[in-house]
Amino acid sequence: DILAEIESEYTTPDEAYAGVRNMLEEAAVEEYNNSIEDAILTQVLNNCEFKEPPQNLVDINVAAFRENMEGYASVYGMDFATFLSMLYGISEAEFNTYAREIGVKAAQQTIALEAIADAEGLSDISEEELSAEAEAYIAGNNRYATVDEMYGDVGKDSFRDYIISQRVLAWLAENNSVAE
Repeated sequence: DILAEIESEYTTPDEAYAGVRNMLEEAAVEEYNNSIEDAILTQVLNNCEFKEPPQNLVDINVAAFRENMEGYASVYGMDFATFLSMLYGISEAEFNTYAREIGVKAAQQTIALEAIADAEGLSDISEEELSAEAEAYIAGNNRYATVDEMYGDVGKDSFRDYIISQRVLAWLAENNSVAE
């Protein structure tokens, strides 16, 4: 039987069909929810008037974006300039300009989410709540075995900021509508 040959967790074809269907439905719901959050967040940001964000916040986002892209380059076994040229058709100077734009937008998003979190009381997270969120996160993620390992990688404050941003996005989705 093919399910046994591929060491499937399913024992019958009906179980396999149901399992795959469930997985696809969950992915579709997640994609739909993400697109709603993106649309609402875009609208919120479009309605905000921003001053120039703090340079250190922009720099942090630029560095994270560059590190992510350099990681892709190394996966492809290329130096960064070759990766940019071959896959995106841009020079490193053009990338730097684009990365700055990304950094500014990410900084503005952070500022807007923090303002909403503060205004709506979403930024108050007790240590117990944070621990519960961290345990739930690692339970659904194969990247980290323990909370301490995750905190060692991303930092406790960064994880707290992530949870606050998730609360704000959920609040925005609950309290706004998107025309379909």
